[in-house]
Amino acid sequence: MSVAADSSMQKAEQLPGKYLSEVKKKSDRVEHQVNKRADKALSRLLRQEKKMKARLWKVDSVAAKNIFTKSIDSLGSLKSGLKGKVMSKLPMGNSYLDSLGSSLKFLEGKGNLLGASKDKLAGATGSLESLQGKLQQADQIKAYIREHKKELKEQLSKYTVSPKTCRRSIRKLITMVSR
Repeated sequence: MSVAADSSMQKAEQLPGKYLSEVKKKSDRVEHQVNKRADKALSRLLRQEKKMKARLWKVDSVAAKNIFTKSIDSLGSLKSGLKGKVMSKLPMGNSYLDSLGSSLKFLEGKGNLLGASKDKLAGATGSLESLQGKLQQADQIKAYIREHKKELKEQLSKYTVSPKTCRRSIRKLITMVSR
């Protein structure tokens, strides 16, 4: 084997190592951003729900308890679910993640070229799968919020109370839900 062939073999081994470390680093960063944004959205919604519950409590305490207790609990469980590991993958459709996954599968098939980068490949693959799970979880949170806002609008629109202050409170609740 000549020196040129030996150096090209080293470059072939270094390329996947650099690529894999970049894939892992970027997917970890995006996963962190997804977690941060989802946590922020859930925290904001939780605060709004508590405010709405307090406002409705002044008008009708039984309805406030019935409407908001379950939703506040489910928001809390969604928020705590963000901290855990998610192992389900996104369905096909995200072209960037699909091509990234395909390239990692290709590199898995070329295990003899990887050399010392096999551990990096496993780390990058695990990081990508974790990111896909977090993105799916974020989509589920979006769907929950959308549905929950519809339900709240329907439940709060039933209140047409005659005292002026109560009407204002209900109007404020409906506008809070509409945001």
